[in-house]
Amino acid sequence: MLSRLVEDCSIPLEVRAIVSIHRFKDVEALIARKGVDLLLLGHQNRPFGVFASFGFEFINHLSIDVLIKHVPTP
Repeated sequence: MLSRLVEDCSIPLEVRAIVSIHRFKDVEALIARKGVDLLLLGHQNRPFGVFASFGFEFINHLSIDVLIKHVPTP
């Protein structure tokens, strides 16, 4: 789903996968180091997990715009 967004974009984008146990600290460090101005997050959830998602914490804790796409699990 997010890969289609990237492919359809007419401007150059840099895609990074981040795995971290220090969610906000590591992501904020990458944002500062790379000069990121928009973060797109893909997030898999169980049914009803959207309502209790930690993904929304990124919107409240990061200093840039965040777009989160909840990807339903089969």
